Amino acid sequence: MVDIAWTTDRPRFSVTLPGMVLQGQAAESAPVAGVFSDLKGWWDPPSSRGTVTQRSYQHGGWADRAYYSPRVLVLEGSLFGDDPLAVRDAFEAFIGGLSINDLFPLVVTEGSLSRYAMVRLEEDPLVVWRGGGEATFNIQLIAPDYRRLSGTGPAPAYSLTVPLPRTQGGRVRPYTLPSTINATVVSGSVDVLNSGTAPAPVTVRFDGPVSGPTVRMPDGQWLSFDLDVLPGQSLVVDLDARTALLNGVSRRGTMRGRWLVFGPGSNTLTFDAASYDEAARMTVSWSDSWK
Repeated sequence: MVDIAWTTDRPRFSVTLPGMVLQGQAAESAPVAGVFSDLKGWWDPPSSRGTVTQRSYQHGGWADRAYYSPRVLVLEGSLFGDDPLAVRDAFEAFIGGLSINDLFPLVVTEGSLSRYAMVRLEEDPLVVWRGGGEATFNIQLIAPDYRRLSGTGPAPAYSLTVPLPRTQGGRVRPYTLPSTINATVVSGSVDVLNSGTAPAPVTVRFDGPVSGPTVRMPDGQWLSFDLDVLPGQSLVVDLDARTALLNGVSRRGTMRGRWLVFGPGSNTLTFDAASYDEAARMTVSWSDSWK
């Protein structure tokens, strides 16, 4: 396999694919140099699909709900080298590392901000051999999830763990005034800050022992599970995929309340349960999300 030394004529950002970063000054001794020229579809708002049906014997139409479509991305660039066979081998290794089935992270870094989408190869890669050791390529990728997420993927960018709410310490009556009453309050809350422009993917994990694990939001929304999570067990709730797995087995049928959505801005989640246990824990994981 021949390594490609990438450079770019778009220095304001870089693109990372599995095993390669499409940026950087090409080494003079490199047998093949790659120039990354463009990534189309990354900064464009996602397209949407919905149906509007003409009203019968009336002006206008009836609109159903519209949904965002998968994000389509196009990588463009060129390969150069003194040895045409080395250029061929380098391109084949490059394209061979991009899966048509398994999703892989495409990461775009602009300054200190890194965002990613999970993509796979789509449609027909276009390669034009221009003679000698030069080839240009146009590769289409598709991201089933239209959102761009913070981080380098696929793990969440943020994760916080809290116990159940409690108050401990303070004085017990009778006592003489004036007196100072010191108590420690544990809120059991997590502030989910989504700095993006689209709903954030959030996962909540309950670690036992906990009975009737529940999450609540300040606006009155809540989500609960009518089950016991025993010591050593974990209930993992993916609020984006709408799944609830107790040690890998679905327990979605025990759900009460509604699936929670975390739009842009700050959202507070508070841990609750049918009874208190100091060992119970709730871990909330999420990433910022952009359209």
